[in-house]
Amino acid sequence: MALGIDEHAKVDSYIKSNDVNKLATLKAEAIDELEEVKFWKNAGMEAKITKKQIELLIELVVKIEAYEQGKGWLFRTKRRTQMIMEYT
Repeated sequence: MALGIDEHAKVDSYIKSNDVNKLATLKAEAIDELEEVKFWKNAGMEAKITKKQIELLIELVVKIEAYEQGKGWLFRTKRRTQMIMEYT
């Protein structure tokens, strides 16, 4: 289930409206949540959050990393694919 344009816009505006320290904290929390999902997945159990929520967390991490590193669409595409394969 792909994210819609409005969800991408919300993630973008959220990133642009927060400072670097807040984004670093948010990224760390999102990665922790994704690691928990990965744990449940590896244990053969259902994650406690929906696939849509997982995709939103991935999108948030991908866009924060791209923002931090000054990368563009190709970086985001590769990183998003990598994270989707790892966490879904």
